[in-house]
Amino acid sequence: QRSWLDRATDRVLRYFLPDGYPASVGPGYLEYSRWRLSAFFWGGSIGVFATQGLLMAVGVGRQSSAPLAAALQWVIRDGVGRFGRIFFSQVGTGFDAE
Repeated sequence: QRSWLDRATDRVLRYFLPDGYPASVGPGYLEYSRWRLSAFFWGGSIGVFATQGLLMAVGVGRQSSAPLAAALQWVIRDGVGRFGRIFFSQVGTGFDAE
């Protein structure tokens, strides 16, 4: 019987790695994935800070929590959208003709 941690790890890896990994990918795939993950994370972070700076620059909600609320709403919307794309990319493989 496998532990819950092993099962959870397998499930996460199935979402992020292609079918048949490592035989189905080239030798540089893992390094490429690390760089893509880094770019994804830092790009999202820079977008959050840029949006926050823009909201503050135009004077949204001085001396209130409006800028924080707007930035948080944007982060949640963007995060849910990205999670949905990851989830449905796995579900969508069942509809592939090949």
